[in-house]
Amino acid sequence: MEVIKFQEPILPDAIITLTLNWNEDTQKLAFKYTSMSGENVVVHSSGKMKLGSSSE
Repeated sequence: MEVIKFQEPILPDAIITLTLNWNEDTQKLAFKYTSMSGENVVVHSSGKMKLGSSSE
């Protein structure tokens, strides 16, 4: 795990969306958990992790 941020708590009954983005060049996976609050997007957590063998 390179970085992880916990920005807002997830409240009961919230509808959460997980977005994943894979960068082939860097072999990194970025993720973001979001929900909607009215017209606004709320980011609950986000981060990046490097995937691949430990010898890299």
